[in-house]
Amino acid sequence: MSSFAFITGATSGIGLATAKALAAKGYGLALAARNKEKLEQVKKEIEDEMHVPVTCYVLDVRHPEEIHDVTERCLKELGTPRILLNDAGLARGLEPYGQTKEEDILQMIDTNIKGLFLVTRAFLPAMLEKNEGHIVNLGSTAGLYAYAGAAVYCATKAAVNAYTMALANELRPFGVTVCAVMPGDIHTGFT
Repeated sequence: MSSFAFITGATSGIGLATAKALAAKGYGLALAARNKEKLEQVKKEIEDEMHVPVTCYVLDVRHPEEIHDVTERCLKELGTPRILLNDAGLARGLEPYGQTKEEDILQMIDTNIKGLFLVTRAFLPAMLEKNEGHIVNLGSTAGLYAYAGAAVYCATKAAVNAYTMALANELRPFGVTVCAVMPGDIHTGFT
């Protein structure tokens, strides 16, 4: 595939909306998400409506071995993405931090930080080899303006913002751009 975007969290919310917007501009798509059935529905809808090629990858970004497998397959099957959109993310609970479940804390950290970092790291060597590409990380204004009941979520989005700024400075000389999109309150599958 010549010019394509790889999108995590592609079956709902901002990931899905971005996939459709890029398809409307003629980009091929490599869509990654946890739910195979939803991926296939999105693939059919976009291919039928916009006539661009769509390849699906089942991926839970919390699992490094899945990231390595999927990115290796994508690079072999499709080549290097022109755009990498790290959209997979979630929030859990609005209770005080002392009542936040440990599994919710770990799921937010593993998804919002570790998954984003590792997906980027897996694609970055190929982008650097081509001296081109755009990495877009989905952050949140919660990473800038923290609110009660969301200490972990806000911390993960602050990490995304700091990581994005540091990586943008590091990669600027090499033709790869990096930015964060920091939306405010948006009604998605987890809000």
